Amino acid sequence: VPSLAVASSSISGRGVFRAEEPLALTRKIITQRTRVPRAVNFISVGFTSNIDIPAGSSLLLTSFRSISSLSSSFPLSGSGASLFSSSSTVAVVDQTSLLNVVLVTGTTIKAQQAVDFSFYLRNPDCVVASFCSGAIISMEITGEVSLPKTSMDGGLIMNAGAKLSWVVKTVRETTSRMSEWNSLIVRLVPSAPLFQDSVISLSGLFPPGVAAPAMCFQCDKTAGWTLGMGCSSLCAACDNPAFPLDPGRCAVIADLQGNPHPAFVSSLGFFSSDGTLVLTVSPAHSISDLSGIQFAIRIRNSDAPQLRRECNLLTSSLCLQVVASSLRLCDPLGPPSTACTETETFDATGSTAQDAMALPLYDTCGTCLRPADLFEVNLVLSSLHSLVLQEVRTFPPSLAGLPVYQQGTIAPGVYQLQLRLTNWLGQTSAGMQQLLKDQGSDWLYYAGAPQPTLVIQHSRALSRARDQPIQLTAVAKAADCLASAASDVLQYQWGLTCEAGLCLKRSSSLASLVISDATRVLQVLPLKLLADSKYTFTCSAQQSSIARDPKRGNPSASVSLAVPVRPLLVAFSGFSSRGPMAAASSFLVTARVTDPEADMSGLTSPDSFSYSWGCVRREITGDCSSNPATPSSSSSSSSSSSPSPYASSCASDKLLPCEDGTLVVSQLGSSVTVSSARLGANLVYELSVNVTRRLVKVSTLIYDPNDPTSSVPAVWFQQTSASDWFYTVASPKLPAVSLQLCSSLYLGKPQLCQDGQTSDLFVNADDKLVLDAAVTASTAIASYEWSTESLGRKQLLNASLFLSKSAVSRVVLGPRVFVPGMSVVLRLDVRDSLGLAGFARLELSVRLPPSGGSFLVSPSAGLALATSFSLAAEGWGANPDELPLEYEFAAALPLASSSLSSSLVYSRGTLSVVNTSLPLLDGQLVTLTLTVRNFFQTAATLSRTVTVSPPSFASSTLASMLDTAFTSRVLPLFRVADVQAVQVELANLAMFMNRVPPCLSSSSSSGCSGTLEERQTYRGKLLLNLVQANLSLIPTPETLYTQVTVIAQILERPEELDLELTGYAANILSSCVHSYRYNLGDVALDVQEAVTMLTATLTSVLHALHVTSTAARRRTARPTSSSSSGDRLRAVELTATQTLGWSILRSVAALSSLSVSQSDINSLPVVIRTPRLLLNTSRVPASFLAANGWVAQAEGLTPVTASIPNSFTSQFKRSYESYEIMLAVFNDSFADELALPARKGPLLALDLRPFGSADTIALLPDLPQEPIKIQTPVLKPIDLSVSSSTGMSFSAFGAALDSSSWSWSFSNIKLVNILYDVVVFSVATFDFYSLAQVDVGCDLVPLSGVQLDSCRVCGGDNSSCSGCDGIPNTGRDKNCSGHGACQQGKCACVSEWYDLVCSSFCSSAIHCSGHGICDPTEGRSCFCSRGYSSPPAAVYPGPFCGIQDATGAAGGAASTAAAAAEAKSQLDLFLKIGIPCAVGSLLLGILLFRCCTWKQRRIENMKKTIIVYPQPQLLSRAEQRPDPAIIAPDDNGWTNLQLPVLVEAHNPSPDLPQLIFEQCQQLGPLLVDAEHSKISNKQLEQLLGLLQRSGHIRRLLRLNLGDNDLHWNRELVGLLAMLLKEASELELVDLTGAHLTEADKKELTAELKKQELDPSKLTFIKDLSSIYSHGPSSGHLMSAVGTSVRTSHTHIGRKQLNMRVDRARSRVEEERKGIEKYIVAGPSASSKHVTYEEVAI
Repeated sequence: VPSLAVASSSISGRGVFRAEEPLALTRKIITQRTRVPRAVNFISVGFTSNIDIPAGSSLLLTSFRSISSLSSSFPLSGSGASLFSSSSTVAVVDQTSLLNVVLVTGTTIKAQQAVDFSFYLRNPDCVVASFCSGAIISMEITGEVSLPKTSMDGGLIMNAGAKLSWVVKTVRETTSRMSEWNSLIVRLVPSAPLFQDSVISLSGLFPPGVAAPAMCFQCDKTAGWTLGMGCSSLCAACDNPAFPLDPGRCAVIADLQGNPHPAFVSSLGFFSSDGTLVLTVSPAHSISDLSGIQFAIRIRNSDAPQLRRECNLLTSSLCLQVVASSLRLCDPLGPPSTACTETETFDATGSTAQDAMALPLYDTCGTCLRPADLFEVNLVLSSLHSLVLQEVRTFPPSLAGLPVYQQGTIAPGVYQLQLRLTNWLGQTSAGMQQLLKDQGSDWLYYAGAPQPTLVIQHSRALSRARDQPIQLTAVAKAADCLASAASDVLQYQWGLTCEAGLCLKRSSSLASLVISDATRVLQVLPLKLLADSKYTFTCSAQQSSIARDPKRGNPSASVSLAVPVRPLLVAFSGFSSRGPMAAASSFLVTARVTDPEADMSGLTSPDSFSYSWGCVRREITGDCSSNPATPSSSSSSSSSSSPSPYASSCASDKLLPCEDGTLVVSQLGSSVTVSSARLGANLVYELSVNVTRRLVKVSTLIYDPNDPTSSVPAVWFQQTSASDWFYTVASPKLPAVSLQLCSSLYLGKPQLCQDGQTSDLFVNADDKLVLDAAVTASTAIASYEWSTESLGRKQLLNASLFLSKSAVSRVVLGPRVFVPGMSVVLRLDVRDSLGLAGFARLELSVRLPPSGGSFLVSPSAGLALATSFSLAAEGWGANPDELPLEYEFAAALPLASSSLSSSLVYSRGTLSVVNTSLPLLDGQLVTLTLTVRNFFQTAATLSRTVTVSPPSFASSTLASMLDTAFTSRVLPLFRVADVQAVQVELANLAMFMNRVPPCLSSSSSSGCSGTLEERQTYRGKLLLNLVQANLSLIPTPETLYTQVTVIAQILERPEELDLELTGYAANILSSCVHSYRYNLGDVALDVQEAVTMLTATLTSVLHALHVTSTAARRRTARPTSSSSSGDRLRAVELTATQTLGWSILRSVAALSSLSVSQSDINSLPVVIRTPRLLLNTSRVPASFLAANGWVAQAEGLTPVTASIPNSFTSQFKRSYESYEIMLAVFNDSFADELALPARKGPLLALDLRPFGSADTIALLPDLPQEPIKIQTPVLKPIDLSVSSSTGMSFSAFGAALDSSSWSWSFSNIKLVNILYDVVVFSVATFDFYSLAQVDVGCDLVPLSGVQLDSCRVCGGDNSSCSGCDGIPNTGRDKNCSGHGACQQGKCACVSEWYDLVCSSFCSSAIHCSGHGICDPTEGRSCFCSRGYSSPPAAVYPGPFCGIQDATGAAGGAASTAAAAAEAKSQLDLFLKIGIPCAVGSLLLGILLFRCCTWKQRRIENMKKTIIVYPQPQLLSRAEQRPDPAIIAPDDNGWTNLQLPVLVEAHNPSPDLPQLIFEQCQQLGPLLVDAEHSKISNKQLEQLLGLLQRSGHIRRLLRLNLGDNDLHWNRELVGLLAMLLKEASELELVDLTGAHLTEADKKELTAELKKQELDPSKLTFIKDLSSIYSHGPSSGHLMSAVGTSVRTSHTHIGRKQLNMRVDRARSRVEEERKGIEKYIVAGPSASSKHVTYEEVAI
C-alpha cells in the first residue's frame, strides 16, 4: 500500500500551557477582637486565591503596630493553621513598634480554598498617640507564584484607644425569700482578656455599716462540700496572709455545677472591712473577652425586707457593683507572642461603659451589676424596630379614681392608649393609640355594678377533727354582661372569724393556719385549729375589670366549721389479746392512753389521767384458740360498759366477778398486776378500764387557775371506756415475741438485721421495710400474722403488700404502703403448735417529703442541639433537721420497640437551677421530672412537658451539627471531668440521630440527614467517647443508669452499626453489670428497675448483633476475586457472631443474680419482664430445696415450668446456705434472631447457682436418680408424616444448646410426655434448652434409630424373608427344598439334586438315558457322552442323549463333551477362588499403607484446621500504624482493633491424651498446652502416663489445662502430686476452669504441703469475667493440641499471658520469614502456620 501523507493543521479551541492568569485574592479580610491599649488582641485573617499557591510560598502581613515580643515560633490557630509550616516568624520593621508576620505554606493551597487562621498580638500602648492610630494591613505572597502587596479588607487594625470596660456584668439570684440561702450567679465579660493576679471586687452585698458575717468555716467532711452552706474544706485557706482578716470572713466561689471554681485563688473570695468581696484570678487561668466567666456565691438573705440593689440615682450607695481595681492585661506564662513582664495595672473604676471597639453600651454605668433577665430583655428589645401588642385590655377609669358614666363600667367615648417603656436607667420611650368605645345595643342599665357570683361547695355546717385535712373550695362565675369581662381573671380572698369556744381566748390569723389565703381552694393545715371551737370561713371574689362596690363590697360566701374535742385513745398491753395466758404466772397489764389534743391539753404522761378498772370472768364452753385475732378491743366515749367482744361459742353468757385481789392497781392507776394466785385455769377473763382527763393537769391554754370550775368545758372530761379479754391455760410458758426494723440497704447480705432498731423509728414512704421478729417458744411456731393496729383494733396486712412470704418471722414490705406524715403501729401475732399466742408491736413514723415548691422550665419549646433549657426548682422547703435539700432533674425516655421507659438524669445535687439541652423524642414532647429529696432521701416529684423540635438541615449538615456538639458540649465537659454530663450529652446526640432518618444517597435531602456510612462513623464516635468517659467514671446508681441509657439509645438503630461496634457496646454493658454487682457497695438502689433496663438493653445488643451480622453476611456474599477467601471470611464472621452471641446469652445469669441481690431468704420470686425476655429468679433456702424441691414458672404468652426435685440436691458437689434458681424465656420472634439451629419451642435458660454468684453450681458426674422436668409448649408445627419405607416419623424433643458446635445436643435428655401441644422432658444439667424436631423410630421411641427391615419387621435383621444367600425377598428357600443343606450362603445339594435351591432332580440313568451326565449348574439338561446326542427339541425332563451317532463320531463326541466339562470346571474355580484372593491382597496392602502413614496424615490434617489470615499492618513499625482509637478497616475487611476468630470449635475425643502427647513429640516437651480441650480426670491420667513413660515429664516446664473438665477426687490429688514430684523443672500448672470449690482448693493445697510439694505452681483463675477492663480475645486453643483455633470473650490473667508470650516467642522468630512470604505470595509460600495470637503478641 503506498504511504499516505496528511498535511498538518491547527486544532481549534483555547490554547494550552497558557500561564496568563495572575494570582489574585477573591477574598481578603482581617478582623480584630479588642481595641483596648496593651491588651492581647485576637487577629483573624481570611483569604481565598484564584489559583493554587504551592508549598513553600512565603506570605507576608505588614504592618502591625504591636508591643508583642519577638518569637521564632509564631503560634497559629483556626482551620487554616495546618496549611502553614512551623517557620512562621515575627520581625521588627522599625522603632515605632511596626511588626511583620511571615508565614510559609507547608502544603499547596488549592484554588478557591477558604484559608482562615488566627493569632494573638498585643495592642500598642497609647502613651504616644500615633502608636494607637492603627494601620491598614497588607498581604504579599512570594515564591513560584507571587502577589504584590495588597491591602486587606477590614479597616484599621491595632487602632487601640478603647476604654477597658465590662461588656457584660449581670447577676441573678435563686430566691428572694427572707433568711434563705441565696445563690448569686455573676457573669462578667471584659472588653479585653484578663490574666492571672487580676483583682475583682464586688461591693454592695451588705447594707452600709453592716459588716460581712462569718460565712466560711471548716467542717468534718474531708471530701466534697455543700454549695454556700458555709461548710467546706476550702475554708482552711480563708486566713489568707494577703488579706489579714478574721477567720471565716470569706466565701466559697463555685462554678455552675456546684464545684469549687478553679479560676480564683483558693476558690475563695475575701471580705474587706466594708463588706466588699475581693477575688483574685488564679495562676494559669484567665477571663476571656469572648465568653467571659460565670461564678456563684452563696449568701444568706437578710431576716428583714431589703430594697433591691439595682443601681440608680436613689440607690447608688447601696447597689451591687463590680470594680476591677487591679487588672493584668497580659500573662507572663502565656504564649511567646503575648508574653510580657510588665507589672502595671489598669484602673477600670470609671463610670462610662463601652465595648471592645470603643462603641458606647446601652448601660452607661461601667461598674453596676444588672439583673440577668433584664439584660437579656434589653438585648432583645434593642434589636427590635417595631413592637406589636396583642390582646390589649383596657381597664375602667374607675380604677384610677376618674369619674365614669356608671360605676364599674366603661363609658362610651374616645380613649387614648399610651404605651410607655422605661429601662432601669430611667430612659423612657412612649407611644399613643386612640380607641373608640361605642355604646352598644346589648348593654343593661341598672343600679349598681355587675358582680361575679360565688358559692362554697358543701357550705352546710361542717364538723372536723383537728387532725383531719380540711379543704374548702370556692366556685365563682365571672360577670359576663360584657363580652370582654367573660374571660376576666377572678381573685379570691379568704377570711376567718371565731364564733365561739376556746378560739376566743387564743386568736390566730388565717395566714398562720393555711398554706395560702388567696387561692380558690383553701387548705387548712392539720392541728392548727383549736378544739372546742367554732369558726366561720368567708371567701370573697374580685373581678379584674369590675371595681369594688363601695356599698356592698365584693361578693362573698361563708361556711361554719365546728372543731370537737377528740376522745382519749386507750389500748391494752401486757397480755395476748383474745389469746391464751398462763394461769400460773402473774403479768402486768398497762392501759396505754393517748390524748389526741395533747398539744393543747399538755396531757402526755400516765399521771395525767384518772383510771377505773374492772374485771369479770366466764367459763369456757368452746375452743377459744380458734377465735380470729381481729378486733381485739373496743372503746367508746360514754360511761356505759361496752359489750363483751368474745364469741358466744367460746364462753358462757353467765358473768362472774373476779376474785378479790385478782387485779392489783399500781400507784398511778395506769397499770394493774394480774395475780396468778387468783387466776383459774380454763376461764375467760374480761378486763375493762374507764379513763378521763384530770383537771389539775390540763394546761393553762384551757385551765384558768382563778376560775377552775367554769374555765374548762365539760366536754374535756368525757369518759372513755375500753375492754379486752383473754383465756387462761395450764401451760407454764407462752411465746415471747420481739420486733425490730432492719435497714433495707443490707437486703441479701449476712449483716441484715444485725443492728436492728426498736425505737424512734422514722421511715420514708418509698422505702422497703424489713421487719424481723425474734420468737422464743416451748414448741414449734405454727403461724405468723402481721397486721396494723389503730385504736386497739387490728387490720390484717394484705399479702399483695409484701415482697416476701407473709406468714414468716422476717418479712419485707414493699414501698408506698403507708401514707407520708402518718404514724403506724405494726403488730405480729404468733401461735405455737399448742395454740398458745404471743404478740409484739412496733411503731413507725412516715416522714413528709419536701413541699411548697414549683418546677419551672424555660423556654417551653426549642430546637434540639440548639436551645439551652433552664430547669429551676423554686420555693421548696422542709424542716430544719431535714436540710439540705437535694434536687434531681431528669427526662423520661421511651425505649425503642417496647412499652418500657428509662430516665436521663441531668443533675442531682444541691444545685436548684440547671441549664442543659434536651433530647429529641418521637412526637417532639419531652416529659421532665423534678425530684426533691431531703437529708433522709424523702422524695417529692413534679413533672413538666416541653416541646423539642428537630433543627433545619437547609443550612447545615448532620456532620457539622454533631461536630459542633462534640466540640462545644462534650469536650468542655471532658476537661472538667463531669462524667455524668458527658453521658447526658452523648445520650442527647444519640437520640437526635435516632429521630432523623438517614439519607439513602450521598447527598442530603428533605427530611433526612447523613448517609448510613456517616452515621455509622458518628455512632462509633459516641461509643468511643463513652468508653473514654468510663476511664474516670466513679460508679454510682445515677452514672451507671445513665450509661446504660446511652447504650440503649445508640443501639436503637442497629442498621447504623457493625459487628465491631456491637461488640464494643456489649463490652461496655458487661462492665456496667459488673459495676452494679461489685462496685456500688451499700447504697440505696432500685435493683428491679436497674435490671429491667439492663435486660432490655442486653436484648437490644442481641438484636443489633442479628442485624449487623446479617448485613455482614450480605456483604461477604457478593462475588469476589477469591471465592476461597470470601468463604473463609464468611466463616470467620459467622463464628464471631456466635461467640459474641453466646457471651451475651451467658450475661443473662449475671443479670438474674443481680435481680435477687437484695432478696431476703423469704422473698418472693423476682420477675423481670421485657418485650424480648422474661426473667424469673428466686432465692431458695437450702433446707427448703432439700425438703420440697422447687417449681420455677414463667407466666406469659409461652408458659414454661421447670420442676427441680428435692433429691436433685444430692448431685450438688457442695452445699450452700441458699441458692438462686433462674428460669429465663426468650420471646419466640426474638429468639429467631439468634441464628440458632431449627427449633420448635421457646428458647429458655434454666440455672441454679449459689446465692450471690453468677456461676452454675458444680454437679457430680453421676446421673441423678430423679432428673429435672421441663414443661414447655410447641410453638412451631411438627412434620407428622411417616416414612413408608422405614416406618420412622418425627416428634418434638427436648434439646440443649451446644455452644461449641452451635447445634442442639440430646445427651442425657429424655422425653417424659407429650400432651397436645405441650412437651415434658427431663434433663440432668442446667443449660439453655428448647424443643427440636427429631426422628422417631418405628418403635415410637425418639432418637432410637430403629427402622423397618426389608421384611417390614420393626428392628428386624431381614432374616424373616431372606433365603440361604441372606438376601431378603429373593424367593430362595433356606431349607434348600429339602434336598440339601445351606452352607456359607449356598445350598449344598444331595446327589442327583441341582440348581440354587436344590429343586431340580436329574438322574444320569434316567434323564440322560445312561449316555451322559446331568448339568451340574441347573440340573435341567445333560452333557451327552461321545457318540450320543439329544433330540433337537428335547426339554426337561428329557430324556436326553437318546440318539446314537455313527461309530467314529461317537468316540469324538464323547471326547469333546469331556473336554467341555473340564474347561467349565476350571473357569468356575478361577471365578470362585482366584479373583477374591487378588482383590483381598490389594485391599490388605492399602490398609497396611494407611496404617503406616496414619500419624503423618493426622498431623497434616490438624495443620489444615488452623486458618491463617494476612495482616499487612504487621509489616510496618508500631509507631507508623494507624491510631488504635480510630476504626480503620484494611483492604481485607479487618480493622486494627479486631483479630481474626475461629471457624470451628473443638470437640474432645477419646484419643485426646494421645493427640496431645504426639504434638508434644513434634514441638518439644517444654510446653504442653491443652487449653479448651475439656480434658477429664481419666484423660489427664493417661496423658501423664504417656509423658512419664517417655521420659518427657522431666523436661516439662509448663502444663496448660485451662477450661478443663476436671472434678475433685482423691485420684486427682495423686495425679498432681506425681506430676510435681516427677517434673523437676516444672514452673506452672494452669487449672483454670476446674470444677473445684474454695474448700477443694484448700484441701488440695494442704495435701500437697503434707507431701512437701510446692502448691504455688498450681494456678486457679476462677472468674475471669469479673475483670473490669476488656481486652482482645484470649481463649485460643493452640496448635499443640492439634485442634481448631477459636476466639472467646474471656479475660487473660498474668500467668496465662506469660505462658502465651513464652510459647509465641519460641515460634514467631523461627517463622517470621515464612509469614512474610505468606503475606506476599499466599499460603503456598509458607510451609508452616502460626496462630494470630502469636503474631499479635
